[in-house]
Amino acid sequence: MRDLSEIAAAWARPAGLRGSATAEYNWRWLMLGKGVLGPSLPGDAFSGKLPPLNELITLLVGQARRRGLLPSAHQVKVLRRPNTPSMVMPVRLPGSSLLSLPTAVTPVTVQYLQHELAHLAEHALRPSDAPLVERWTFDPLRSEGWALLLEHLAGSTAFLARLGIDEETAAVLARFHAEEERFSRGLMAADLALDADLAGCRTSAEALDAASAVAAGTGLRWAPALLLLRQTRVLHWRSYLAGYAWRDTVRAELASRFGNSHGNGGDGHGDGNGNGNRYGHGGDGWADRDEAWALLRSALARTGPAGSAAGFLDALRLPGPTPPHARSRPHEEAR
Repeated sequence: MRDLSEIAAAWARPAGLRGSATAEYNWRWLMLGKGVLGPSLPGDAFSGKLPPLNELITLLVGQARRRGLLPSAHQVKVLRRPNTPSMVMPVRLPGSSLLSLPTAVTPVTVQYLQHELAHLAEHALRPSDAPLVERWTFDPLRSEGWALLLEHLAGSTAFLARLGIDEETAAVLARFHAEEERFSRGLMAADLALDADLAGCRTSAEALDAASAVAAGTGLRWAPALLLLRQTRVLHWRSYLAGYAWRDTVRAELASRFGNSHGNGGDGHGDGNGNGNRYGHGGDGWADRDEAWALLRSALARTGPAGSAAGFLDALRLPGPTPPHARSRPHEEAR
């Protein structure tokens, strides 16, 4: 398990954070979306901005429609929740979806919108004539891995440019997204390490000692009670880590099948500065290929055993040309 304090400090400095770059301070900044792409402070060299929320929603939904992930007849409605954290909640209804989101746009809003649009697409692409139980049954590993796959593309400078974000802002945002994932996965690893250590604890004092040891070993500098508090979500973190692993397997399959004309075969994090290949993530050149999206749509539409996480991978490995029913749809505008 890597020392997370170095990761925190590395992405804190170029983002312009002031004061001591401790992991706790950076994590609070990350979750609240403060300190980058917000109001400029005197002396700041960077003054980039994100699009207004209405524009951002329209652009992201429009991209999903152009990829055929949301049928033209499928409506997406928005529920605003002022003064809330940057989280997006999907509510899936027949032929319609509801996105519940805050009024403010922060760096993580772009990721979260992409993530939840993936969940909406997974539901919208289910065959309308399938039995109801199959239309509403989802393999949790496939669902989360697919959402993480689509979210990952939000860290691409090319993707951000298509949203109309200027080059400088796109570079900072891409770096932010890459480091956010590294830091989140590192925190989850710390949580799982503590979970394993707690198995041998019999008293609260022993649990606090175990948490202190994990905090010291990772450089988190957190009070042990804070790490213990995160243990209530350990099953959630396990599902995410499994989703990340499945997502990376899917990325490798897509790169193998459709080539990697814009990738460099890296580790998925670019160079940490939003530079490098076109997407800032090694192995995501497939995202420019219509036939790749057609295959993804076909895999997402599967139900029953074929719609499992394993069935999804099997669909990506099918030989021969893309099935006719899964070919790219005409480009459609956002509605």
